[in-house]
Amino acid sequence: MIIQNEISVKRNNLFFRLYFLFIIMMVVNFFLTPNPYSALHSGKAGMDYHTVSDNFFIIPAYLVLFSLISLTLYTKRLLLDYKTIIAMTFLLISGLITQELLNSPITYIYNFLSFVLIASIATTSHMSFNNIEIKKLNKIARYLTYFLIIGVILAIVFPNKYGVLPFEFSRYARGEVTFWNITGVYTIYPIIAILLYRKNKTKKYIFLSFLMTIIVLSTATRSLVVLTLLPFAIMFLFYLKPVYKLMFFSFLLPFGLFFHERIFAFFTGANINYSYDITNGRLDLWMYHWRYFKENIFFGNGAFFMDRFGDYYGRADSEIGFLKWFSENGLFFGLILTVIVAKSILIAIKHLSKGRLATDIEVFFSLIVLSMLPNIIQSYSRVINLDDMIFWFSVFFLNAYRKPLLPYIDLFKIK
Repeated sequence: MIIQNEISVKRNNLFFRLYFLFIIMMVVNFFLTPNPYSALHSGKAGMDYHTVSDNFFIIPAYLVLFSLISLTLYTKRLLLDYKTIIAMTFLLISGLITQELLNSPITYIYNFLSFVLIASIATTSHMSFNNIEIKKLNKIARYLTYFLIIGVILAIVFPNKYGVLPFEFSRYARGEVTFWNITGVYTIYPIIAILLYRKNKTKKYIFLSFLMTIIVLSTATRSLVVLTLLPFAIMFLFYLKPVYKLMFFSFLLPFGLFFHERIFAFFTGANINYSYDITNGRLDLWMYHWRYFKENIFFGNGAFFMDRFGDYYGRADSEIGFLKWFSENGLFFGLILTVIVAKSILIAIKHLSKGRLATDIEVFFSLIVLSMLPNIIQSYSRVINLDDMIFWFSVFFLNAYRKPLLPYIDLFKIK
């Protein structure tokens, strides 16, 4: 059995340099914010509702961009493939045609830089460093465990300031452990636990990961349940025999048959109220963006077009995901990003299909892409927080496993 630990490279893997740089700044940002729980929900929720933070002391998107710029300077390289360059070109063309590039230049500059820089860092990480085995995986797991413990302590000791762990779901008193969220513990911890079990048969992190899941389940934070449980479900699925896999996918067929009318109505534009289905009203949002995409297919309606139309559903900035690529920036931009994500999914499936022969680095990034996909495809559609940064780094890293049709373009490289 050949199992390699390739989570770190040379001095350190660029992914974890990027991750911990952001985390250090975000933890400071967390304690500088009066009520970080309400800040996480843009002032719409929080146990101490008398102290409302519309956002964190420093907007997390600024920390994302600073982290990406810092790592780009560290690598001394800007390496891109042709798909990313073409996608960003269409992003700017869409902005010019809709004139939103002139009305919201900061938004377009941010979107352009964040995608370009994260694509470059991930590609550079894959292409420019020799993956070697070093003993830092346990150290990373210990740091994440500290974040896990600190999150619980803060939630219990400071209930009015950081939120509590209630056993009932409430829009104004949700039980998310905010500190876990801003440190990415939900996303990273289960995957690190799986890697340590594969390599050293270490069970304690598996146990702690399930304990975290129990807390998440008790607070009814549905999307976070996916992030904590799906990595284990994916690994279990890939280790099943083909006959059991067939049985698993057969359970999806009744789901599609049951909701086939709503699915058909969505694509055909039928006037149906979706507010009470299992999507909790999200289909209303998706319908809105689908309708306006069909009106401006090639170049979209520009960033934040929903604000200009003033529609209630359209004003929502999240829970739209990849459909927003098309409605805001048009067919060409949306298709290219869809191809990039789809390619990473296929590569992830190929890696995990190798079973125990897959290297840790392959398992790590493959699990990130597959387990985060359900949340990302209906989130903000931009790189504005830690989850977005983790997901898109993994997507571009996996894309680098396949040789592109055209050579990579070194926009600059400092030796």
